[in-house]
This record gives sequence, structure tokens and C-alpha cells, in this order.
Amino acid sequence: DRETPSLLSAQRNVDFYNASDVINFQFEVADDSFNASAPFDPRVSCKAVFGDLETGSVDALDISLQNIFYPSVDLNPVYLNGTNVEWQLQCTDPVGRSVSLDGTPFTFDPVPLRVDFSVDGSALDRTLFDDGETIFYSILDDVNGNPDLSGLNDSASHYTHIFNGSSTLVLLDNMEGNFSVGSEGQHILVFHVVDRAGNARDQEFSYTVDSGAPTVTLRYPSPNQEIS
Repeated sequence: DRETPSLLSAQRNVDFYNASDVINFQFEVADDSFNASAPFDPRVSCKAVFGDLETGSVDALDISLQNIFYPSVDLNPVYLNGTNVEWQLQCTDPVGRSVSLDGTPFTFDPVPLRVDFSVDGSALDRTLFDDGETIFYSILDDVNGNPDLSGLNDSASHYTHIFNGSSTLVLLDNMEGNFSVGSEGQHILVFHVVDRAGNARDQEFSYTVDSGAPTVTLRYPSPNQEIS
């Protein structure tokens, strides 16, 4: 066997992965067969390598486009959220000749978004409001310990406003926004936020609007009553 295998292409299926994704690589490999009538040596094996993290080898069966599925690859111990992961495919023939091909890096994102609420520039620390007040929200992603505003999948994200038994669905097309507290009574907000890697979170916030001032009724003494 004098021929080194050739890796013609290598790609992965999406740009962002969460912790439960199956990482699917496609590659095309060529190598001469020992058998002159066959175009490819089926004993070539290939594996994906993420930095120092190696996957198990997968045998390449022919020169057509291959699919390698790695459902058991756990990137969590090695990569933090938001890490740009560099990887390569490595193929080896039966006598040990190897070839490698760098793939396009992808982003590892195992952490769902969170929703922070504020009023008048301060973090929200109460659940009772007067009418006319405004609540602000920020949808954040924790990337390597820092807030990130770039990860919202707006086609899958929304919040539901529940008041007096009726629900209103509001699509989220921005990482920041605000809403009026509404009319008197109890309100429930349920934010359903989905990020670019498919991580989803439901975050609920309940509050009460009290728009009426207290009233005082004088019961004793009665009007014009003389008190001795």
C-alpha cells in the first residue's frame, strides 16, 4: 500500500451546537484499494478531533459522501459556553498513513438564555405596581462569564401575558424591550426564549397592579355629632 488516503471535503451540519445535539460530520475520502478492480480501500478509518478531545474512529465504507454521527461526544468538560471550537477530521489507512483536514470552526453553546427585569434602571425587586409603570426586560446569554446579546432565535421566542383568564402572545424580535404593567389586578408573564443553538427556557414572572388610592371612612363620631 503506497498510497496515502485523500480527504476531499469535511463539513458539519450547523454553526451552533447545544449540549444535547448530535454532531453530524460529512466527509469525502479517497484511497486506492489493494484490489485493482475496486476504487477504494474499505479499511481506511476516520475520526474527528476537537483540540485534545478525540472521538472514536469510524470506518469509511466507500468514496461517496460519508456521514459520521457522534451522539456521545461530550464537549462540556473541555469547552465553555460560547467557545469557538476548532476541529479536524483524520483518516488513516491500514499501514498507518494518515491525512487530516481542518473543518470550519463551530460555536458550542450549552447554556440557555435568561431574562432580567428592571424598573427605573434598577433590578426588579418587587411584585406590586401602580398603573402606568413600565417594566423593562433584557434577554441575556452567559458566554464565558460575560453577558452576550447576540443569541436570540426570534422566530421561536415569545412571551405570554395572562390576565383575567385570557392570554396574549407577543413575539420577541429583540433582546431588549419593555411593556406597560397594564390594568388593576394580577398579571402573569411567561417568557419562552430559545437561542441560536436550540436551548429553550420558560421564565415566569407574576405581579399585581394596584391603581386605586386607599379610602378612609369616618365611622365615629358621625358628622355634626357633639362629643362631650
